[in-house]
Amino acid sequence: MIELSIVLIIIGLLVAGVTGGASLIKNAELRAVMGEARGYQTAVNSFFARYNGIPGDYGQTGAAQGGDNNGVINLDNGVNRDEGYIALAVLGNEGFVDATYDRSTSAVDFADTSLTPGTEIPASKLQNAGWIFDSNNDTQNVVVLTKSIAAYNDALTDGSNAAVSLTASDALSIDTKSDDGSAASGVVRNHNGGSCDAAGVYDTAQTTEVCALSFEVGPDA
Repeated sequence: MIELSIVLIIIGLLVAGVTGGASLIKNAELRAVMGEARGYQTAVNSFFARYNGIPGDYGQTGAAQGGDNNGVINLDNGVNRDEGYIALAVLGNEGFVDATYDRSTSAVDFADTSLTPGTEIPASKLQNAGWIFDSNNDTQNVVVLTKSIAAYNDALTDGSNAAVSLTASDALSIDTKSDDGSAASGVVRNHNGGSCDAAGVYDTAQTTEVCALSFEVGPDA
């Protein structure tokens, strides 16, 4: 019995160690996400301080890079397309962010192009996730944490095409530590609709990835 008790204790310690280790890794990833979002917020503010405009939307950086200068990052504004992708390209090319992804600005219409973290968009330290600029209903400029998108288009502007990357519990944890804890208000919000939240309350009963968070950027954030 003593030997069996010792074995059970050892097994319990091993299980606790594995569980605790997984929790530490997840917490580290969530902290990294918050740090990455702050980095993009700083980059946009630095760009604004230099050019008095929003990256991607700013209309004076060349035909391939210029937006319509209306103060909002539009993914498809009909003239200068995909300002969200252009914002990434401009910030990377001008050294506001450290980026190793494809930052070509020659192809400005990405309506049928997939966005893969680490290739077309910068990767996050959260596994299989990356970042793209957007706006919430064409009013609040944001950077969005998303997984791969098979066909990038302007539907993302309405919060309907960001690929979920977080459980509701993890999204709530980030939102609470960074903002007001509400999925529908503040600087941090749910950006994919769906089952992530109900009336602004994160549905923590959901145990699978159901959320894609957006973080407000720009001088008003």
